[in-house]
Amino acid sequence: MTSRSWKIPAPEVVSIPDGYRVALEAHGSRFFIESDHPLVASAESAISAFFLPAISAERRIVTEGPVDETFYTNMQKVEEIASEWWGWTADKGRLDIEEFENENPRKTDSAMFFTGGVDSFCTLRRNLGEVKALVNVHGFDIKLADKERFEKAQSMLHKVAIDLGIEVIFVATDLRSNRLFNRISWEITHVSALAAIAHTLQESFGRILIASTDVSPPWGSNPDLDPLFGSSSLEIVNDGSSLTRLDKVRLIADWPLVHRHLKVCWENRSSQLNCGICEKCVRTQAQFAAAGSLHLLSCFPEGRLSDRIEGLRGLSTHHTNWWREIRDAVDQIELRQAIDRLLNRSATVEKKSLVRRLFRF
Repeated sequence: MTSRSWKIPAPEVVSIPDGYRVALEAHGSRFFIESDHPLVASAESAISAFFLPAISAERRIVTEGPVDETFYTNMQKVEEIASEWWGWTADKGRLDIEEFENENPRKTDSAMFFTGGVDSFCTLRRNLGEVKALVNVHGFDIKLADKERFEKAQSMLHKVAIDLGIEVIFVATDLRSNRLFNRISWEITHVSALAAIAHTLQESFGRILIASTDVSPPWGSNPDLDPLFGSSSLEIVNDGSSLTRLDKVRLIADWPLVHRHLKVCWENRSSQLNCGICEKCVRTQAQFAAAGSLHLLSCFPEGRLSDRIEGLRGLSTHHTNWWREIRDAVDQIELRQAIDRLLNRSATVEKKSLVRRLFRF
């Protein structure tokens, strides 16, 4: 093994007082995955987590223990996509496998990653009757140290699962604080992180769904990329990629579970799960207004939506199209005018930013 290689030792799963813990590492940089649901240790988990950072750093990965041959073949395709999208150097010898594992039969049950957001609820509704469990990861959108917020989210997720008569599985991990994993942006690595979790659940589920997003590549979740993190014993599915965000809202707008439990906020500005005033909270409320169901939502603090739109300073470039779609769909003149002013503010902010970049102010 050369200095340009990252070694991945065979992972271990151990019993802990509250369940199970899988210990994984690459190049001496460790992370854990734990749950009260039974977990399995597999090299595919660690490779999923570190493969994209390894490509970006032009490092080979050397593994101990067996690796699924289908997964190995898929990783070569992942590297081709990564090279095309992010300009990294492709190397067919990126993975140095000690031993290939025979293909294993898949379990018949399906699960899905679930945060309680629009994408998640849409995928859940589209697959009701098939999904046997919701999987939520503490340490991704809610930091491990934020136990108070996680407990509120946990309570919400339990209520959703109980209402539907399905299981909810909580998984905790410190992967997002791992120094090698953090070499590149979470916007690129988040699906590989979900895949790392998914492979620890392959003894229970043969198919795990990831709710799609309508952000175009090089965003790190895409129907062309996500399934490639699967193996012979685990199918990973990107669900709902043909739908826009507003399409998804319309699909779930009449669902009482959504009215009570929708959680979209990630900025954590308040003690509530949804602050109601950040761009994502305001945009979601506006989308439900366009779908004619804003008045049914009880999961946001009270307040006038037009005032909240006026409170947004401006939009990033990739948010602009979403707001134009909302503006064209809403019936209320007051909201249309507020959105027009927001779009105009955003154009002004973008022009000023461009001038600063050009003249190095």
